[in-house]
Amino acid sequence: MKKFYKRNSTKEIFPGEEEEVVGDCSKTAKLSIFSGKKNGIGQIILKCIGILLGLIGIYSIAMILVFMLPEDKVKQNIENSQVTLNSEGAYPLFYVYTNAGTLDNVTDALMLQKTLKLEGVTGKLDAAFSVAGYARYWHGYVTYLKPMLMFMDYNYIRICLGFLHFMLICFSFSCIQKRFGWKVSVPFLVAWISSYGMLAAFSLQYTAAYAIYLLASIFMIQFYKKDSDNSFLLYFFMIVGSVINFFDFLTFPIITLTVPLILALLVGIIEGNDTFRKSIKKVGIATISWGIGYGFTWIAKWCLANIFLNGNTIENAISSILFRTQGSVEQPIDRIAVMNWNKDLMIILRTFLKSPIPWIVLLIYILLRKRIKKTLSYMVLLIVATYPYIWYQVLCNHSMFHCKFTYKAQIGTLFAILVFFMYLIFPLNIKLLTHKKKKIKLE
Repeated sequence: MKKFYKRNSTKEIFPGEEEEVVGDCSKTAKLSIFSGKKNGIGQIILKCIGILLGLIGIYSIAMILVFMLPEDKVKQNIENSQVTLNSEGAYPLFYVYTNAGTLDNVTDALMLQKTLKLEGVTGKLDAAFSVAGYARYWHGYVTYLKPMLMFMDYNYIRICLGFLHFMLICFSFSCIQKRFGWKVSVPFLVAWISSYGMLAAFSLQYTAAYAIYLLASIFMIQFYKKDSDNSFLLYFFMIVGSVINFFDFLTFPIITLTVPLILALLVGIIEGNDTFRKSIKKVGIATISWGIGYGFTWIAKWCLANIFLNGNTIENAISSILFRTQGSVEQPIDRIAVMNWNKDLMIILRTFLKSPIPWIVLLIYILLRKRIKKTLSYMVLLIVATYPYIWYQVLCNHSMFHCKFTYKAQIGTLFAILVFFMYLIFPLNIKLLTHKKKKIKLE
């Protein structure tokens, strides 16, 4: 039987191609990931507001509940943990003799203490929103750290987090390998190794950012398809931006945007032959939605703390932002130095950029292959690769004085650059294993 197709004329705020088979074929129209139907701009805005308010409600309830837990065992295990932290020192070099392999035990000790209520604080709301006097952050890590401290100390928590992180990196690598092959999975793993990702197993501070970026990458690989509606990216990155703000203690959260976004772009470019313009549109949607989720969640915390604590949390937060972005007389900023300090700690990235070989390969490719149109699509990856440096310029003070861990924000940069050059050397004409195109058979 012959197949007949018609074009659906429905328009949406994030337009994409939609095809409907007429006759005995089932519909193959693209649907929104959450709703199963097309949405107008008003419905999308309402859904975004609903998702964000729902997340804020979940965060608030989780914080209130965790500070209702008994603290006797928690205090005992914190005391036992302090022995380990004192023996290791404030900033120990773990297994590797470079500043890039530094653990931040000072912050880990602070995070342990934040699981306890301040003396004299009895109100559940006061405890949940002040978090021992550090009200401008959500401190979402308390929701898993405090229950763990009821049963184990710092050493055993490290073992549990190490096992979790090992499983996440193995599973994410496996998913990428199955879908894209070694030309993408190897750069993914190299970027993780270059950031000394194995240290996340031994650091409470690094755990959230690494775990969320790996989970987001797995989700993207498993569920994002070439014909997924752009609303998938809108809702997904908005949720990820909100979640990382809740759990993270201002480390290198930008990796939760860059790495999953690179994977989404590769799906579109490799599977769907996305043009440069279409890829740029995806970058814009993902970036803005992540920023909205991240910013809204932080501002919501300041407002809630200001309401329930009757304090000046908003004023303190704004003061902290100005300090982190502009520095002070005692801690002046240097916008060129911050780039160099962070870049130099990402050893593989630094070596790669200083070597003439990549640029020779690029020149030969342009001269011999001349596939400029296709190369332009992959160059979108290099735009995403610049995001950490924008982050360093915005949070210049923070990125200078904490460069021993903020350099890890360049995981996405190295991943994007390596995949780009992999394409130059070995064109990514990949037949996907898990998302093969199925033919419709008609009787």
